[in-house]
Amino acid sequence: MLNIAICDNEPHFIDTLSHLILENIGKSLNVLDKFSVTDDLLNSQQKYDLIFLDTNLSKRKGIQTALCYDRTDTLIVFTGNEDEFIYDVINSTNVFGFIRKNKMVQDFNYVIQKFLQNEQRTKFLPVKINQKVYNIRYFDIVYIEKSLNYVTIHTTTTSYSPRMSMVRLNETLSPYGFVRPHTGYIVNLDYVSSFQPNALVLHNEKIIPISRKNLRKVKNEFIKRSEFINRKKYVGF
Repeated sequence: MLNIAICDNEPHFIDTLSHLILENIGKSLNVLDKFSVTDDLLNSQQKYDLIFLDTNLSKRKGIQTALCYDRTDTLIVFTGNEDEFIYDVINSTNVFGFIRKNKMVQDFNYVIQKFLQNEQRTKFLPVKINQKVYNIRYFDIVYIEKSLNYVTIHTTTTSYSPRMSMVRLNETLSPYGFVRPHTGYIVNLDYVSSFQPNALVLHNEKIIPISRKNLRKVKNEFIKRSEFINRKKYVGF
């Protein structure tokens, strides 16, 4: 579960950003703290996975606050409209991204997709088969399919067939770039090459059906992921 903080002196911006966070990763959220003063953030005893930090707070600039923040495993996303801050932002410690307030939704979608991909690389799914436990990195899972009382987890290198619940797997993986297009499948969107009216096509040419009730949600998630991948190639991340 994720711990996230927002530090900004504009209440409307905090409310809008909070809504975006809850809408996109609410299922995996543990804490969402909101601060208007940087000292309150620095004095907090909470360990955060991600902090959204205004570059132009009145008492202490966001970049100065980031330099004072000594928890190097926390990722920081700066927010603001001031172009002159961008160079400093790029060169600050543990900086993860920048959200322009005048292009908030666009930049947020990119940052959150980047964050989810980063999480995929660091999280593991424990799978027990014949009393042996395998830890499968989220990032390596291509898709999962249901088969009677078992599931088959297809990774980039091999497959595993444990007795697991598709419902629980979907709850675990859906915040991290996975979708369930059909009751029998869970798919990692990073391995989808194209979207068809009733199916997803994977890079290995495997075709995954999409049920009618899930069509709109899957399409929206595919579009967001595609925009992220295209922008990532452009900016060089």
